[in-house]
Parts: sequence; structure tokens; C-alpha cells
Amino acid sequence: MLQSGHTKALEILYSAYRDDFFRWAGRRFQASNPDFEDAWQESVLAFYEQVQSGKLTSLRHSIRTWLFAVGYKRLLNHYRKTKRIFWKDSVDEALLKDVQLIDFEWDEPTQDEWAIVEKAMQAISPQCREILVQRFYEGKKIPAIMADLGHNSENTTSATLSRCLKKLKETVLGMINIA
Repeated sequence: MLQSGHTKALEILYSAYRDDFFRWAGRRFQASNPDFEDAWQESVLAFYEQVQSGKLTSLRHSIRTWLFAVGYKRLLNHYRKTKRIFWKDSVDEALLKDVQLIDFEWDEPTQDEWAIVEKAMQAISPQCREILVQRFYEGKKIPAIMADLGHNSENTTSATLSRCLKKLKETVLGMINIA
């Protein structure tokens, strides 16, 4: 379903384990909800991108474990030097034992790929460009973006960000297919 681009499945997945992730991560990291939100959002988007690209076709663990592992790695990288981590459950055991989960790396774009992304950014709507720039270039958290854009809730801002990322991805893929 995700491979065919159905975002409804992504939205369901996003909300299905979100609160559990916040609780789980809250026991391991002394961080704020916006930090957990960013980690969760990046986990779900990474999952979606991995499925869409065909890189992720099967899992050795549950989707929940995969998402938690990627979110954990994001939080760990962010807080590695200053925060205390507590190991407690089966997700932790999977993280410790499974190289597939521990070695998940974000793909670093090439110079040509960056040029395509920059061109695609110019092709999307100004509203999408603004939210993507605030989040990924300026590094603003969801609450700050929400305030800047005048949204009523963090969920609205997260959903808008997700839709804009999808539009950017579609634009990039369209440019790649043309080239």
C-alpha cells in the first residue's frame, strides 16, 4: 500500500505508535516533546522513503521496532554526549542484536542530487517551500514553525510538513524521470 503512494496508510502508521514512542523514548532521554516529535516524524518518513525506494521490502522485526530503532538512533545521535539512556525492553534487545537496525544510515546526497532538490524546491508552492526551509534548513522545531505559520496545532503543522515533503519528493522524482 505504501509503495503505491497511499499517504492514508502513512498517516495511520504515524499516529498508531506515536504516543508509545514518546513514552518509550521519554524513559531513555531527557528531551522535550518537540525533540520526540522530530525523531518520530523522521522515523516515519524514513520508513516511507525506504519502502518507496524498494530498499525495504521485508522486516525481521515489527514495523514498531523498526520505527523506534530509527527514532532512537536519531535521538541518540542528538543526545549521545549529554544524556543518560536506560535499556529496558524488547525493542532495546533488538537494537543491541540486529545489525540491520543499528547500521541504518541516512543516504548522503551527491552534489547532482542536491542540485535537483534545489530545482525542485523552486518548483513547489511558496507555502511548502517556506515550511521545508524552516524545518530542514533553519532547523526549527514543529512548535516554532506552527507559530510562524499561524497554524492551530502541532498536528496540523506536522501534516502540512509531511504533505510538502511528499510533494517535493514527487517533484524530484519527476525531474529524475525526465533527465
